[in-house]
Amino acid sequence: MILVVGHSPSSKEYCPKKGNPSINRLNRWLDACGVDIYSFTNLCAHHSESIKAADIDETLIKECVKPYNKVIALGNEVAHYFKKKSIDCFHAPHPSPRNRKFNDKSYESTVINGLQKYIHMI
Repeated sequence: MILVVGHSPSSKEYCPKKGNPSINRLNRWLDACGVDIYSFTNLCAHHSESIKAADIDETLIKECVKPYNKVIALGNEVAHYFKKKSIDCFHAPHPSPRNRKFNDKSYESTVINGLQKYIHMI
């Protein structure tokens, strides 16, 4: 069972025809890893550029993570929070089109390879 944890909800409205570019990229990654079903939540329930400790319901996050054997943290802030709380996770870059690391076309395949190893390791 896989849980993906994002930063906060997008400020962009969801478009049924186009979807959300970040979620579309995340889905491509997980499809490439053979993952058909996953759960998703955010650290912060409302859109926020930078999360403060008061924005995070720590009890909720702890309970959300419990039943999952694989947790994927999207972005530095989420991965840092999980490290601080000693929650094991895979630190994935944020899949946003604004992430400049994806200007290097080989970077995405490196991310997918890392995810495959993490998801399929016993």
